[in-house]
Amino acid sequence: MKWIRRLLYTAVIIMTVMVGGRYWMTHMAAQHVADAPMGQFIGPADAEQVIVEFMDYRCAACRATAPAIKDFHEKHPDVKIVFRHLPVFGKPSIQEARLALGAGLSGKFIEMHNLLITRENPVKDEEIDLLARIVGIEPEKLRTDMMDYDVTKQVLLGVSAVDALKIKSTPSFLINGKVFSSTFKIPDADDLYRVLMGDEEIEAKTEKN
Repeated sequence: MKWIRRLLYTAVIIMTVMVGGRYWMTHMAAQHVADAPMGQFIGPADAEQVIVEFMDYRCAACRATAPAIKDFHEKHPDVKIVFRHLPVFGKPSIQEARLALGAGLSGKFIEMHNLLITRENPVKDEEIDLLARIVGIEPEKLRTDMMDYDVTKQVLLGVSAVDALKIKSTPSFLINGKVFSSTFKIPDADDLYRVLMGDEEIEAKTEKN
């Protein structure tokens, strides 16, 4: 009977570690969701006000929202906008998130982001070298950096943050500790500013964490 007890104790310990590890990961992700170590942001690095966009390059609504992000940034250049990837469309989404973050290791995240957010079709493997050259990175370096541990870590951190914040769709925004999802319409620059200023009377779903 002792071996049965040991087996049960071992199972309990393993489950505790697994559950605790998952909790720790989602907690840490929520704490560091606004960090942008690969330059995945626009605006001042030390801005007091920060908006985090959860997006996917394969998401049509995200592409439609991109002009509003650009407009908002031009009107409010003192606000930091961080881009977090939520790869909801599988392999193409993951590859393009890796492309952008891999470019970030060469200081070219925004350049790659601006290319990817305007594409209707997924990036094919044979197009990677061309995109690398367009943004000014050696193709071989970009292909290597796409698979870098830190790139994988950033993708996983974004997914874990989504889990912690209960985000279910793209694009979604974390603004002043609240999740703003464009459920009813594509937000414009004024919508984002009103949420930033604390006005909740807008035509969008706003949830508390």
